Amino acid sequence: MLQAGETMGFSVMDDEKLAERRRARNAARIRRWRRKKKIEKRYIERYREASALVSDYPGLIRAIVRRRQALGLRQLAMDERTGLPDGYQGKLECGMKHLGPMSLPLVLGALGLRLLVVPEDGRPMVVPKVRRAAVRRKR
Repeated sequence: MLQAGETMGFSVMDDEKLAERRRARNAARIRRWRRKKKIEKRYIERYREASALVSDYPGLIRAIVRRRQALGLRQLAMDERTGLPDGYQGKLECGMKHLGPMSLPLVLGALGLRLLVVPEDGRPMVVPKVRRAAVRRKR
């Protein structure tokens, strides 16, 4: 049994050293977390200033409509800019048509927009360019 003032082989100094190490470790973790959040915030602010953060197809269409209206373009003017048939933009906006691999770049290009894919955690991804494989056509 321990008497008053006795310890089990540890001194008060050891406890203070452990507490100091724990505080230093926690401070380092907090600094790393703040640095990470600051970087994420910078990337999100950088892309949010010129674009809309969209997570679904209707949101993409709304962003396209807002951009078209901000540029002061009518739907027929958009059709002329994109080279798509008359009425395409109107059908696209009301949901009768959908953006496909041919129309998406035309619509985005006409509005001066680019598409950026961002993971949910907000950090940017580096996606290498993919070269298209040569496709042989049968004659």
